[in-house]
Amino acid sequence: MANPSDPQLPPQPDDDHDASNPFESPAASELPSVTEFSGVRYVSRRAKPVNVLTSIWIRPRVTVRRVLDRDPGRHVLLITVLSGISNALGNSVQSLGKAPDLGILLAASLYVAAIGAVVSILLLYVGSWLFTGVGRMFGGVGHTNELRTAIAYANIISMWCLPLTLCAVVVFWHALRDPQNQTLYNVLVAIGVVLIICGVWQFVVLCGTVAEAHQFSVVSAFLTTLLIYSVVFGLVFLIFWSTGIV
Repeated sequence: MANPSDPQLPPQPDDDHDASNPFESPAASELPSVTEFSGVRYVSRRAKPVNVLTSIWIRPRVTVRRVLDRDPGRHVLLITVLSGISNALGNSVQSLGKAPDLGILLAASLYVAAIGAVVSILLLYVGSWLFTGVGRMFGGVGHTNELRTAIAYANIISMWCLPLTLCAVVVFWHALRDPQNQTLYNVLVAIGVVLIICGVWQFVVLCGTVAEAHQFSVVSAFLTTLLIYSVVFGLVFLIFWSTGIV
């Protein structure tokens, strides 16, 4: 068996290298993983397990690098579908609140959830193509499948918000039928504030995951994301404006 202290073997990685800057790109040699070095299969003994569902919030680059190096497609569609359902319900709170009874509310919510799941998958594939192409303009080297993983894992933030959006739908439905109940409106405001904060933070996390997939700076990832969002929103506005909707 190879001795990890052998000078010809790579140094054992320090899994805490990113503690001071969670948006710093982890060097490949610093990641705890199984590698081949001089014909010897080397496993870092200092590797620490990472829960991607929690580490993505504060260590986006390290988290997505772990996923990209080990299993890029792991849970990508599941995360995308759950986050899509969360976003769809969150955007349909007012419409769903108009349901005349709980039965119709449930049916309408399931319909919205199904639409959100399908749309989220379509957006994932279109988005990965856009982030790949635009990122190359800023010197990125990521491939489409890597950007797909980066986008999906940033959506974990939205996935975590699913219980909140479900609560918002139910609370708003009851609030419309009990307008004198100030507590319900206070709960809605609190949920809204949390969702806004999570939405902003998801944008930050997305910049981190895209930066890691493309192997460039967070600033470049921010510019890439901003350019894509601007073009998409601009096209949507033009479509609505040309049809007389706005």
